[in-house]
Amino acid sequence: MLAVQSPGLDKFKTVLKEAIAAVPSATMLTEGIAGNYGKLSSAITNEVGVEVIAVSDLNNNELKNQSKAKIAQVSAADFIRNPKLREEIFGPYSLLVVADDVAELEKAIDVLEGQLTVTLMAEKQELQHYQELVNKLTDKTGRIILNGVPTGVEVCAAMQHGGPFPATNDSRFTSVGSTAINRFARPLAYQDWEQDLLPDELKDENPLGIFRTINQKLTKSHE
Repeated sequence: MLAVQSPGLDKFKTVLKEAIAAVPSATMLTEGIAGNYGKLSSAITNEVGVEVIAVSDLNNNELKNQSKAKIAQVSAADFIRNPKLREEIFGPYSLLVVADDVAELEKAIDVLEGQLTVTLMAEKQELQHYQELVNKLTDKTGRIILNGVPTGVEVCAAMQHGGPFPATNDSRFTSVGSTAINRFARPLAYQDWEQDLLPDELKDENPLGIFRTINQKLTKSHE
């Protein structure tokens, strides 16, 4: 989370601490994942300038592979200097990066790696004054969200779940969505083949009854 220091941010942090304290521990998928989360989220507090500002007070000791929600804070200056702070920690962990002003906030954005999603919390009239900041963020992500959170992924045409490396290996493709199959497809053209030698998918009569692009038109027609 990236923000500019202000009285409003102080109020947000107070509410955030109360909310995180009430979050119960969560069960992670495997012992290894839970152990890695505990190790990394604890180690990050040893980095220069990092301070834990919120942690879950509730822990279900009867269940295995539990992880507590944790929020740490660091200055934008330390965030920019330390690449370790920009590495992902898989689990209920967030790092609040606090900049002195918008100029420093933009410098923090400059050092970000590729992200699957980015959320902007802003009023409509604010965005008119921060177009350069918005442009920087669109270069860093595959999905930019206004005043919302990343939804659960769904296989549909509107789903974009990819982004600049290292969010995904190839930023041209979404990893979830109706076009995700393109990640695994290798184009192959059949030239000058007779109809009975072609795969059914390519025969003029379209025996499979599938949609195909013919003369730039998506159709099931064989004419």
